[in-house]
Amino acid sequence: MKLDARKIVYIGLFVAISIVLKNVLSFYPVPTIRISFGDIPIMLSGMMFGPVLGAIAGALSDVLGIVMFPAPTGATFFPGFTLSKILVGAIPALIYRYSKGNSIVRIAVAVVVTEIVCSLLLDTLWLSMMYSTGMLALLPGRVLTRVIMMIIEVPILYVLLERVVRTSSVRGA
Repeated sequence: MKLDARKIVYIGLFVAISIVLKNVLSFYPVPTIRISFGDIPIMLSGMMFGPVLGAIAGALSDVLGIVMFPAPTGATFFPGFTLSKILVGAIPALIYRYSKGNSIVRIAVAVVVTEIVCSLLLDTLWLSMMYSTGMLALLPGRVLTRVIMMIIEVPILYVLLERVVRTSSVRGA
């Protein structure tokens, strides 16, 4: 992995955009469900620069976001969510890099796997631990919102990835 100034700047921008999307421009219908596009820049950073830089972007986004914007629900830092964000940066990068075929299909597979592992399984586990609630009680509402978010995230990531890669020379780690 060759790290240059351009990649550092892109990662910094993606982290900043993620923090704003996750903490300023998000919506909480109930305390355990957040509707946010904050994962898109993290997934994009992983797909563009590889799993290591994607994971770093995810960790920075989570830690800096909680420091700058404590959660409106009163939650504090929880390392499980940081692990989830690290995986949000790494999983799409691995799937996108090592799978073959149409890029929209690769992006869709990356988003679906990431959402299932990180949002539905891990984040639901962390929320059940924090709120002393059973995972199965939290899942129905979370499944609905994550399915909707997957449908929205795939075309957004496709357009962004194609545009950014086409207009710059930053692809690859």
